[in-house]
Amino acid sequence: YKVMLKLFRSLLLISCTLLSYLSTGQTDLSDAVRREYSAVRVPDRSIEIDGKLGDAAWASIPSHGKFTQLRPQPDSPASQRTEIRLAYDNNALYVAARMWDTAADSILHQLVQRDGDGNTDGIMLWFGCYDDNKAAVSFSATPDGVQRDAALTFAGGDLNWNAVWEVECTIDSSGWTAEFALPWSVFRFPKLEGDQQQRWAMNCERTIRRNRATSMWNRMDPNQDNNLSMGGILTGISGITPPPRISLYPYASGYLESYDGESTTSWNMGMDMKLGLGNAFTADITLVPDFGQVQSDNEILNFTPFEIQFQERRQFFTEGVDLFEKTGQFYSRRVGENGQLLNASKITGRTQGGTGVGVLNAISRDEESGALQDFLVAAVDHNLRNGGFVSVQSGHVMRGDSLADDWVGGASFALLDEENRWLVWGTFGANRILTSAAGAGIDGAGATAQTEGETWSWEAAKIAGRLKYSIGQYNESPGYDPNATGYLQAPNEHTSYARVDYGIPEPFQVGRLSFNKMFWNLDVSHSRQIQPSTVTARGIGGRWGVMMENWDFYMLGCEATPWETLDYFAPRLDGLYWREPSNLWVFTNISTDYRKRLALDIFAENDFRSSSAAAANYNDWSSYAVSLSPRFRINDQWMLKYSYLHQVARNERGFTAIRSQDLGQEQSIWARRDVLQREQLIDLEHVVSNRAGFTFRLRHFWSAVDNHAFFSLGSDGYLHTTDLIEVAEDGTSDEDLSFNAWTVDCVYRWVFAPGSELSVVWKNQLYSEGQSLPLSYVDNLEGVLNLPHSNSLSIKLIYFLDYAAFRGVR
Repeated sequence: YKVMLKLFRSLLLISCTLLSYLSTGQTDLSDAVRREYSAVRVPDRSIEIDGKLGDAAWASIPSHGKFTQLRPQPDSPASQRTEIRLAYDNNALYVAARMWDTAADSILHQLVQRDGDGNTDGIMLWFGCYDDNKAAVSFSATPDGVQRDAALTFAGGDLNWNAVWEVECTIDSSGWTAEFALPWSVFRFPKLEGDQQQRWAMNCERTIRRNRATSMWNRMDPNQDNNLSMGGILTGISGITPPPRISLYPYASGYLESYDGESTTSWNMGMDMKLGLGNAFTADITLVPDFGQVQSDNEILNFTPFEIQFQERRQFFTEGVDLFEKTGQFYSRRVGENGQLLNASKITGRTQGGTGVGVLNAISRDEESGALQDFLVAAVDHNLRNGGFVSVQSGHVMRGDSLADDWVGGASFALLDEENRWLVWGTFGANRILTSAAGAGIDGAGATAQTEGETWSWEAAKIAGRLKYSIGQYNESPGYDPNATGYLQAPNEHTSYARVDYGIPEPFQVGRLSFNKMFWNLDVSHSRQIQPSTVTARGIGGRWGVMMENWDFYMLGCEATPWETLDYFAPRLDGLYWREPSNLWVFTNISTDYRKRLALDIFAENDFRSSSAAAANYNDWSSYAVSLSPRFRINDQWMLKYSYLHQVARNERGFTAIRSQDLGQEQSIWARRDVLQREQLIDLEHVVSNRAGFTFRLRHFWSAVDNHAFFSLGSDGYLHTTDLIEVAEDGTSDEDLSFNAWTVDCVYRWVFAPGSELSVVWKNQLYSEGQSLPLSYVDNLEGVLNLPHSNSLSIKLIYFLDYAAFRGVR
């Protein structure tokens, strides 16, 4: 710990010394290792987007080829030839791609829906309009013309980002072609004067699915984490003024809902709007939003003392929110979680100097009190050299009717060296909860501070090369609570950790065995509670994974806590802690080649518990889980996926309830119990064309809790017998549970014009918790099917209106 602390101090000193140097200018990558393409201006409307590349304009534009493999043989010449051409006019940037193939009849082109991922070839281009190694947008197409776009950052890709653009593709005897029209409105780029040329980062990726080969226009290092630092350069674009960006998405929707024989109908109208503010910023506004067609959450029976974190599926809160996520204090599900969302707006963008600004505001009405709630988050982010950044964020939730107001704020930074091999990042955050008092002013005068706390974290890492490693710490004070705008399970913790990774990204052979790639990693952690200061957990874990020559994947892993873990949250009472016994968790994962018509994923785990004291004997506690997930590609339009999870915990010790003794003293009651969990998931997809498709998703989750004996948790952290809750002679108790979550999401989606779509959705739901235990899963399922379910049938029409179209611009 002392060594890590000294290292942190040294790294902080180095970081501060470099900050003044790194904060000026943009990336300084060596142009000698970056390919360059100069786009050619063509007359307006001289290129027709038909996928055939027959326009005269293309014949006079030089092509670029000589792609380099990224997988499976890094730095080897591509197995098939690829050529790209780029042109532009006042309306759009155009790309013509010819994917030559010596076995054109073997091109894989499974139909998928937009942004989907299937057994198909593909071509992808990304553009970083500020050449800052930090942000880019990508556009992909399959041989059938299925579109896929994403907003890219250092952390990965955001497929929730959708733009309106065109692509047409054609398969012929020589391979296949793709022709893109990317309107200037899909880019955010600096406004230049006169004949100054834009300088964008760019790369192009081609995927040949039948041999799982990926090749790149500009060479990429498979051992480098930051893909955006390995693009080439696009030049030649000049005389382009960023167009006015005004887009409207009016919608109308209707619902027919029924439950237990009673039906209701409703109609909704609203609108989303995108408004360009200058050439760098965009305002997104949603008025009277309708999220009724969003996929159902995966509800479970929660045994932990913490809330469940659900995935955000509302597009308005998933698109373009990366600016708000850098400090770790933004959880968009907080917006409207306890009521009706009335409206929301956000402004995001980045100046030519590299400063990004984001403001998100939403107003909702609380279901219980009817009070209005205002959710406001603002972030300012500045680019540093080589993809680094400094970011500051502030969030404020204001509630009416004298309810508590919250403030959450933080800052983060990342520093990278010129070759993107080393990374140092850190965060700091704080929060304050205010209770509005009678007569309190708008400036907060008269309000009383309830709780406040802070958090900080740092990490230093080597992020390139076969051998990678990192060390770091994070600290959350006892009063830190960012849950007004973010998500945190529990504060009052200080953790130090370290991790080592080693990978072989290219094929190799050991004896008669051939492998495509292999990796290992090892991590250790040490946690303690801050108040009172005590060690709570020490852990170690590791994984080994290998991709075989036939592209089957195998992974083995284990995580262990060799000593007792002191859990201060599970008892649900202050001053108590639970001495959780040491454990060893072993797991394995097998995934067969997805190119095959029938593929299979298998996951299995076993959790071993041990006793560390005579006063606590847990040798009978055991648990295991098995998951089987076959996937069957019926043909290039039909896909069926099925998943079954079987999880069993025998004689588990777990929290049950809070009970009071005769003197009124509260006790944390625990049980020795069996917990059974079954989950079935069916996904059926039928893609009619590259513009229309049907999906059917059925999920059933069942959890049964059978209690055998009850205990009270003592001040020593061990369990002691109690008579506050008893087990009946027939072996049952009032705390036995059976929980079911049943959801069906059936969706038909038709994109009838760019940006416009019609969707029809049927949703069927049941959430049931009972005290009687079924004899078997089959008996439980039969009972679930006989219970009344809620049904919702909805239709929604969204129409895209673009100001540029009225001006005669593409």
